[in-house]
Amino acid sequence: MMPEPSSETIAWFCLRSQPKREHIAARQLQHRQGIEVFAPRIRLRRPTREGPMWVTEALFPNYFFARFNWKTSLRLVHHAPDVRGIVHFGTYWPTVPDESIAELRRTLGPDELCVVPTSVAPGDVVKVVGGSFHDFQAVVTRVMPG
Repeated sequence: MMPEPSSETIAWFCLRSQPKREHIAARQLQHRQGIEVFAPRIRLRRPTREGPMWVTEALFPNYFFARFNWKTSLRLVHHAPDVRGIVHFGTYWPTVPDESIAELRRTLGPDELCVVPTSVAPGDVVKVVGGSFHDFQAVVTRVMPG
């Protein structure tokens, strides 16, 4: 038996997708089921055999967010194409606060895309411009994908 989330209204949940299919799972939920989704992405230059190339990946690999009524849509969302499941811990099904999704959306803009500038390199001093660490300065130790 699964306890319900604290609210009976519509809430954001974190969903797990098939590998490298976050955007496909999100779009299918959105278009086929009419569920609001948020699948943030990151764009960066990655070294390849042919030289550095721009690639776009999920900001949270294998995960995206969907907003739905837990009582009426859980089974529909859980069994949607390319969705592996809804993140839960035993019998606890956590929700993601609306403010967290809103902050991510403000940071990423309407395209839900974060472009990593090519000028960032290990040793660079950077300033965090959003979120909990807003206005903090940090030193880049290494640049990692996704």
